[in-house]
Amino acid sequence: MTVTGNDSDPLVAATALFNEYAVAVDEARTEDFAGLFCQDGVFFDDDVVGREAIAARCKMLLSRMERTSHHITNVRVVSVDGDEAAVDAYVYAWHIMNGGEIWEVWGRYFSTLRCVDGRWLFADHRIRSAGVRPDHAFPTSKRLERAVP
Repeated sequence: MTVTGNDSDPLVAATALFNEYAVAVDEARTEDFAGLFCQDGVFFDDDVVGREAIAARCKMLLSRMERTSHHITNVRVVSVDGDEAAVDAYVYAWHIMNGGEIWEVWGRYFSTLRCVDGRWLFADHRIRSAGVRPDHAFPTSKRLERAVP
């Protein structure tokens, strides 16, 4: 499915893009995965910018894993301003690492989408974890913080 900017419901467009994202990464289609980002898109870190760098990082990460399964839910359009939308979603990501260790991440994606030539793409895509197993499976710098009243 191609996600178009003509969709009357931005939530439908955002949900379809997240679904394409999960399928592309779980099928290890790194070029297709990178194609879901704008030419100058940012993936997880400020030093991973542009489709070529995104494809390379995705390929490197997936080379450490035998299989993955990403489950994305609770997609929410926070705001729409012209051709950009702020979107977040919950994610559960299951990974079997080379050697058999299982890594799990529960968290949220925080993304900016941009409509380019009638297609919604990731302009900026970040993750923050709420929990990980084993504890070393995810950088602590990318953990969600909860404000306690």
